[in-house]
Amino acid sequence: MNSTFNSSIPKLQLLILVDCNLTEFPFFLRYQHEMEYLDLQNNKIQGQIPKWIFNMGKETLFDSYLGNTGLCGSPLTKKCKISETSTKPPPISKQGEFSKFPNKLDWVVIMMGYGSGLIIGFVIGHNLTIRKLERFVRV
Repeated sequence: MNSTFNSSIPKLQLLILVDCNLTEFPFFLRYQHEMEYLDLQNNKIQGQIPKWIFNMGKETLFDSYLGNTGLCGSPLTKKCKISETSTKPPPISKQGEFSKFPNKLDWVVIMMGYGSGLIIGFVIGHNLTIRKLERFVRV
């Protein structure tokens, strides 16, 4: 991941996401190395606990597994089935919060900038052309 993405995420020390209906570990947590406390209790997170989550330290994840009965793997006693351990790549067309592809709102802003720049360019070009023609007529 590039440094622009990494630096755009604030460094958190405390995060409580209890009862938020999360179905997976939020991706931005991968870069939260300074996290001191994370609470993800009572969500709907399923599958194997990702290895990168332990970069925050096991004590950081205190009680985060409670209420997430679909979780499996270390440090839990519930073993993962083979289908749960296989990692599937995210869909290419998915436009998430941190996607590199512009979403609909981005395109609106891009087109507004393009349109206004085009109009301003025509006005300035027209004014310069008129001034040059006036100078030519005077001479």
